[in-house]
Amino acid sequence: MPATMLAALSDRTQLPPFNRAFFGLIVASITGAGVGAALLLLTPPGLFNGIVPLLLGFATLLFAYAEKISAFIRKRAEGRGHDLTFNVSSLKVLLPVSFYGGYFGAGVGILILGVFSIATGGDYRSANVAKNFVSSLNGLVASIVFISQGAVVWPQTLALMVGTIGGGLAGAYIARVIPRNVVRVLVVAVGAVLTVAFARRYWFGIV
Repeated sequence: MPATMLAALSDRTQLPPFNRAFFGLIVASITGAGVGAALLLLTPPGLFNGIVPLLLGFATLLFAYAEKISAFIRKRAEGRGHDLTFNVSSLKVLLPVSFYGGYFGAGVGILILGVFSIATGGDYRSANVAKNFVSSLNGLVASIVFISQGAVVWPQTLALMVGTIGGGLAGAYIARVIPRNVVRVLVVAVGAVLTVAFARRYWFGIV
């Protein structure tokens, strides 16, 4: 949570306006994360493992073709005479994605990035900053649920936190300076690798 929040604030000029629409998206997102985290503690382990590779593969495709998908949606709406308001703040669909993040978390960053990339027409930097900000709040809410139930193993968690803060700040800087096309290739490659890795683990039992 602190890593993604610091990454978002380090490039805060790319954040959406903090208006009513964006606030509503945040409320929907953290609600989903909180419910997902609470359900995790009440259900058998591995309940949703089988769908993880499908979600990651789908999110990777969304990100890879974000510009074309966004242009198609806008053109279709205009053809029907609709004035489409389509941006990060309008994506209430983030609720189920955040629920998944609170419950499972594996690859949720790719999922949120894929959704936000559609909203921003493929603008990776603004989509990534919004993703980091929303993900951090989701992580905070889920963490509160886990802490309140004594489900956190603190020594390992604190050690991991130190490493992720350094990585988050370094990643945020790289995202500002690296060419957009290079970022697209890297994110798609990581998404593809994660999809295959989780498919091997959860579908075929290969660790």
